[in-house]
Amino acid sequence: MLEGEKAFAAAFAVKPSPEDHPGCLVTLEDLKAKLRTLCEPTSGTKESLTKRIKLKLPDVVVFDDVLKIFRAVAEREKLEIISKEAAREVRKAASAITSNPHLARAFTGGVAEVSVFWEEDGVPLKARLDYLKPRCIIDLKGFANQRERPVDVAIRLAIAEYRYDIQARPG
Repeated sequence: MLEGEKAFAAAFAVKPSPEDHPGCLVTLEDLKAKLRTLCEPTSGTKESLTKRIKLKLPDVVVFDDVLKIFRAVAEREKLEIISKEAAREVRKAASAITSNPHLARAFTGGVAEVSVFWEEDGVPLKARLDYLKPRCIIDLKGFANQRERPVDVAIRLAIAEYRYDIQARPG
């Protein structure tokens, strides 16, 4: 929401699922079934069965290989791996804000993710502002509306329960 889809993609990797690769071989039984169609032996470990299949069909997609490559790229790029559901929730929340003209306006004309540093009584302090505008600071929070109350009531209750109206101060 704050920095856009490009920044999201630069920080997170959405874990793939077999549904993303139609026809891929996922389970040990999938591998054995494929070997049967190739008239090849079906005994051995998943790794050995995969090698046997790849000798005959080098272009076959085995989901374990997809995951291995995905994890290697995520590690190399220092991306945090998240589930499809988490990514969907993030995009849904961003869409709820950007599709509402009043909320969308709150996130224009400012700067996202601003860090502020200062010292008080010799103690270094810092704050991270979600969105800084010339006349206000936007502080994003999430909430669950498990009791399906009207949204404005659920928001007020979340603010009161979690004391979102008071910022933490080191003690």
